[in-house]
Amino acid sequence: LWEAREIYDLGTLQGAKSRALGVNDRGQVVGGSETSAAREDGGPQVHAFLWESGSMRDLGVMAPAATGINQHGIDINERGQIVWQDPDYAGVLWQEGRKTKLPLSPTRINNPGWVIGELDDALWRNRRLFKLDFVPMAINDRGVIAGWDWVPHGPRNKLAFAWENGKSTSLPALSAEPSISAAY
Repeated sequence: LWEAREIYDLGTLQGAKSRALGVNDRGQVVGGSETSAAREDGGPQVHAFLWESGSMRDLGVMAPAATGINQHGIDINERGQIVWQDPDYAGVLWQEGRKTKLPLSPTRINNPGWVIGELDDALWRNRRLFKLDFVPMAINDRGVIAGWDWVPHGPRNKLAFAWENGKSTSLPALSAEPSISAAY
């Protein structure tokens, strides 16, 4: 962590490496850390962590990646709510020391607590699941979601989309030339 012109080593959960994947304005950092425990395939188990005030807290097992720490599926908001994918790619919401199962595989959480799932093309809001017609990649505090979708025919294979107030809109390409557009 780089803060006030100083670098801090976050450490690990007794494994070889860790990776920070999210940070909020309170200085709380979330990510994945290898542990000393082994998976069935012999690789190290990876656990989600919360680092704050110089200490790393083990939050539980994360979804594995083929090459170490999963780079997606963990995020933190300003309220300290954390979401990640468990080993079955199911969602977990951690809040004030309690875990709640989510009906989607989370990618991001905004400050009001709305969660988007890239693998599910879905939004979880107020304990309800809403299916989206594109792949969500980012969500702001107003609930505007940016993402992309594959287009089967035409000069472009991937188009950027935005969702607001229950309506998705295809965003115009910046060029008439064939290209790939995505919003993050």
